Amino acid sequence: MIGWALHAAGIAVVVISAFTFYRLTICGLHDRKVADLNRSAQLQILQASATEVQREQRLLREQLDKLLETTAQVRKSLPQKLDVNGFVKQVRQVAERTGVRMLDYTIGRTETGPSFSSSEIRMHCSGSFASVCQLLKEINQFARATDVATLALESKKNIGEYPFQVTFVLYYGAKSHDREKGEIL
Repeated sequence: MIGWALHAAGIAVVVISAFTFYRLTICGLHDRKVADLNRSAQLQILQASATEVQREQRLLREQLDKLLETTAQVRKSLPQKLDVNGFVKQVRQVAERTGVRMLDYTIGRTETGPSFSSSEIRMHCSGSFASVCQLLKEINQFARATDVATLALESKKNIGEYPFQVTFVLYYGAKSHDREKGEIL
């Protein structure tokens, strides 16, 4: 009887050892195989979409390059200092060429923002309608960034000449908030 008990105990030890080996080795390998298959499927999906991601990245890089170029051009058109006298001198030269009489000017409101500053220059002038249009057209071609904030054209008895007031906004003092070239966005 002791022999059979020993035999049963031996069989139990072998069964427990086999079960433990199965759970620790075979099931672990199976779980790892399933995880590797899932990872492989994910990598295949990523590999299939890699060309699309590269194409999108190339398009975005091109757009960024265009924006950086435009930003550089805008910065070039913004002098660091206001230089009212230089602007008025340019306008006087254009006014003489176009037949507009520049009567006087005043400096208006100045604003300083986080990226640039701006100042208003109010000018009182007089000229024919065609000369006013030509004046504004030529000022629009100036290298510096300038906007027309207001334009008030008056009508008097003398139809050939119109007094007018124009308010220009001059932009200057551009400040860069760009990251260093090559810095990851």
